[in-house]
Amino acid sequence: MWGFERWVAARWVARGVALGALCSVAATPLAAQQRPASQPAPAGQAQPAPAQAGPAKPQGQAAQPAQQTAARKARKPGEPSEMDVCYGMTGASAEGKIEACTDVIDNGLASGGALALAYLHRGMSWKGPDSDKRSKSDFRTAVRMYNDAVMAQPLNAHLYIQRGVVHQTIGEADRAIIDYSDAIRLAPRDTLPLINRGVVLYTRKDNNEGAIADFNAALKINNKEISAWTNRGIVYRKKGDVNQAIADFTTAIKILPEKIQPVSLTIVPDSVTSQLAKSPQQEANRIALQAAFVHFQRGLAWYDKNDYDKAIADFSESIRLNPRDGSPWVGRGASYMYKNDLKQAIADFTESIRLAPGQAFAHMQRGIAYHRIGDSENALADYTAAHELTPKDPSPLVNRGIVYYTKKGKFEEAVADFDLALKLNPKEVNALINRGVTWRQRNDPDRAISDFTEAVRLGLQTSDILKLTQKDKDGKKDPAAAQTADQVANAYYQRGMAMVDKQEYEAAVKDFEAALEINDKEPRAYLGRGATYLKMDKT
Repeated sequence: MWGFERWVAARWVARGVALGALCSVAATPLAAQQRPASQPAPAGQAQPAPAQAGPAKPQGQAAQPAQQTAARKARKPGEPSEMDVCYGMTGASAEGKIEACTDVIDNGLASGGALALAYLHRGMSWKGPDSDKRSKSDFRTAVRMYNDAVMAQPLNAHLYIQRGVVHQTIGEADRAIIDYSDAIRLAPRDTLPLINRGVVLYTRKDNNEGAIADFNAALKINNKEISAWTNRGIVYRKKGDVNQAIADFTTAIKILPEKIQPVSLTIVPDSVTSQLAKSPQQEANRIALQAAFVHFQRGLAWYDKNDYDKAIADFSESIRLNPRDGSPWVGRGASYMYKNDLKQAIADFTESIRLAPGQAFAHMQRGIAYHRIGDSENALADYTAAHELTPKDPSPLVNRGIVYYTKKGKFEEAVADFDLALKLNPKEVNALINRGVTWRQRNDPDRAISDFTEAVRLGLQTSDILKLTQKDKDGKKDPAAAQTADQVANAYYQRGMAMVDKQEYEAAVKDFEAALEINDKEPRAYLGRGATYLKMDKT
């Protein structure tokens, strides 16, 4: 199975949306989506966006001249404005955001920082031919406008924060850090630039300690800063200190108001949004998004600790608060997979795919669930979708090949998938083992033995048998080592069966015993050794 890791750092972690854009003041954004494994592993690190201050107006400049107001399109009461759509507050499609941002830009509906943000959002929404060229042009315009604003008001800390957000969004981490540092110097009691710099340090520069120092500084200024607690928890989880991460997420949740209502579906800030106004509904949505995100993050931490009931509870609360985000649906689906509630897992993965099409991780996991309940057609469809979305990843090919030879009897198609998986990664042990099994079923034990032998060699390169079977102080095996141990034990067992096919019984017994040395709870190895002894008349 695939783990969360590729999906949520990757983007859940394969949602296809790279975060690192604008968010409400002191708010962390929604998680993005993430590495192949035999079991779903904990989600990787989501990439929080920086907090965002409202656009600062150059001195003496009116926000909305009369001619700008006249240029607005006639709208029904309560209907979102072009600016709402452009800034991602309505969940509009990329095409809808481009159209709205173009209206804002061309019709003079915004000025100053608000206009720069319109260019930024349009730049992030372009798709299709020449999209890179158009995006870069809009990004350059946004940066140039902020450069002009900073030149005019060099002591305005908020302008440095906003320009830092733009730099961070377009991947210029060093310039973002410089802007946030200048803002910290100009506004030493403001938590916003500290939090934003901390986010850049751990998401872009892999500087966990520097990030924690910034979040600690922000909490020293305001120990009720939810965004600082949440982001510090993310960093601790990234460092492997899951208990401290849960403590930070829990503190953030306790600071939140009680009885938070779900995000309103009429104005819904997406992960790339800004705080241009503080209407009661927008403030309520901001709080709901914060709460949904921190519950999602704590759910990931519970998942790390294999406490799937608590993980499901947090993912469910995240879903209640923001049901249109696909991330917690994937997290809950993966948790249900571990509880062997496959139908519920399929339902959650299906909803996540509906909300955010193009998630390789969700297709892979749903394919595994279909595979396990015996629905080979849907399993093949999902494995194929996952392969098409991530053509350089061998895992969907391995799983599809398994379905081909176990459920369909299509040995040539299976071998073709295993061959391609091994071309992508010659050290893919699962592909070697399953190709070997396919060769056995095609009555070619020599090829099978060759594949099993290589699988054993590669597995033992990762770690020796003693390390594979070693447990930690809590009596648990390291998940990665346990996975390798299972692979090596399976390779020994499969090679033993191939030796039986060739009537080389002494060699078969040695392989079954090697498998049992790694895992003495493997019933197939006992059965294989017993059957071999029977053939050797050792009743």
